[in-house]
Amino acid sequence: MLSQLREYRIMNGNCNVPQHNKNNPKLGKWVNRQRAHYKGLKNGKGKKIKPERIIRLERFGFIWNTKETPPASWDDNL
Repeated sequence: MLSQLREYRIMNGNCNVPQHNKNNPKLGKWVNRQRAHYKGLKNGKGKKIKPERIIRLERFGFIWNTKETPPASWDDNL
């Protein structure tokens, strides 16, 4: 899935794959699952995501909480 995420990032400039991605539903679900595992780890409710994976995804530009991401600038949207 990481290679598919890499392709998505190249095409879209970010790793914010929608959960219900029409072009690649499996990738959308996988990204959502990574975020859920990370949230569970941060809340002390499990260790389903290994620190190594967190580091790899963050190096990739992965955003864990898209609601905290600042909105794109006008130039970025253009």
